[in-house]
Amino acid sequence: MFIWTSSMARIMAGYFCPRCNMLVPPNQSRCKQCGTSVSRAAVLEKGPAIDPSAPGLFPYTPREGQMTIVNTIRKALASGDHLVMESGTGTGKTICALSGALEYSLSKRKKIIYLTRTISQSDQVMRELRSISEKERVFGLPVLGRGKSCPLMRSLRGADAISPGAMSRMCEDMKKRSTRGERGGCPHYANLLACDDSMFLSYVIKNNPTAEEFDTFCQNVDACPYEARKLIMKEADVLVLPYIHMLSSDIRRSLFERLQLTADDFVVIVDEAHNLIDAARDEESFS
Repeated sequence: MFIWTSSMARIMAGYFCPRCNMLVPPNQSRCKQCGTSVSRAAVLEKGPAIDPSAPGLFPYTPREGQMTIVNTIRKALASGDHLVMESGTGTGKTICALSGALEYSLSKRKKIIYLTRTISQSDQVMRELRSISEKERVFGLPVLGRGKSCPLMRSLRGADAISPGAMSRMCEDMKKRSTRGERGGCPHYANLLACDDSMFLSYVIKNNPTAEEFDTFCQNVDACPYEARKLIMKEADVLVLPYIHMLSSDIRRSLFERLQLTADDFVVIVDEAHNLIDAARDEESFS
């Protein structure tokens, strides 16, 4: 199930066709794919009754309209629907999406994948998750690509010019050398192997760190943050990921295999979804 959020200048609800799941633009009442007449009211009225006064996991005193957003998310997820949400900047989309989705995902033992475009957006998700964790024990992990979180790659001159594929192959070769105790391995990975995994997990559970905070924690013990994330991500309730982790079929497949889960085991929230088309075009061009 998907929740798509966007911070355009006006508030407008979009939805998916209940028959074929094709996206129906907010200003249209008929699905272009199958011709089904789609009523916005009918879409939003599906599902069990929701107590609109129940704050659930919402950690603040709600501002006007926020509980309406949360209740719409609750109802969509309970009905197995997708949801498109478009509202102005400052309306609290992040906390509304997180709190509403977590109520569902925790009860169904699903994970939330929260896709963001920038690290600052990822940081905002983690800050809101900290507030929610004061009401319910939940924790998330902000995930970065190898190029942004591998200390060895960041120290190499010209690393920006190395393709992701070449970077991955070089990393795998160095990890194998470290595992076998051979020369030419990665010292940060070797240090990670000597650490207890629970140290990283305990830190994340207690702090719900931003990406930079987690990197700093790992660097203080000279361990690789990129590989440390891979060790503990299976335990997280929320994974905050760059768009590329869903747009790239290879990265998506690798992620699902590592987590030993399928697409049905996730609730996916796409932050600033109006940027997704450009991101997908960039990924296709790079591929």
